[in-house]
Formats: sequence, structure tokens, C-alpha cells
Amino acid sequence: LMKILTMKVVQMTNEIIKTIVEYLNSNGINAVGNEATNELEYPYAVVTMSRLNRNDNISLWSLEVNVWDKHKYYSRAETISDNIDKLLDFARLKSGDNLICIFESQKNNLKDTDPAIKRVNMRFDMNIYESEN
Repeated sequence: LMKILTMKVVQMTNEIIKTIVEYLNSNGINAVGNEATNELEYPYAVVTMSRLNRNDNISLWSLEVNVWDKHKYYSRAETISDNIDKLLDFARLKSGDNLICIFESQKNNLKDTDPAIKRVNMRFDMNIYESEN
């Protein structure tokens, strides 16, 4: 039973990340889910999520978006992260039988060991309302 529930959560997580990535891509953001490949061109955003809590049919998740750029300054990565914030803050998205509500972002510029790499880390709170099917 635990294995089935774990598989269901993994499947739901993958579906939700796919929904968010498609939403960002359709709005001009070069986004991928979970991990970037070496072939991906800068700048890009990587979307991940993790569950924090669950009550009845509502789950609280942390949505993390990292914007990566290879540029002398943070300006381009910051502009992209501002656009992502406008798209995701208070967004309501449907993913399968789930309703996703995203809000409350925090943003930080993070240093990389390579000074040419610029990274902006964004974290959002995300409620997922699961259907009772």
C-alpha cells in the first residue's frame, strides 16, 4: 500500500511540474522540470517541488524555481525571475484532477563557484487541492 501511495505522489508531482513548466514555456520562459541537461542554452529555469504537509485533500508544497544564466551581471536572470514571479504569484493552474494555487515568493541571488554563472533562487508556497476521485 505504501509503495502504491508513493508511486501516486511521484506521478502527481511529475504531472504538476510538467503543468508548471508548460505554463512558463507558453509565456516565454525557457523552463525545464527537475534537472537541466548540458544541451540547454542559458538562460533557463529549473522547476522542482517538495511536499511539506498534508491535511485531508489539501497538500502544502514548496515550489522552487532556479533561474540560471551565464552572463557578466545578474540583470538578465533577475528580469526573468521577475517575469516568473508575475506569472506564478497567485497563479491558479489545473493539473489532471488537481487544482494548484501558488503564492508568496522569496527571491535570492546565489553565488556559483563559476563567477560567470548567475543563479536566482525563488521559492513559492503552493497548495494542491486533490480531487476526491
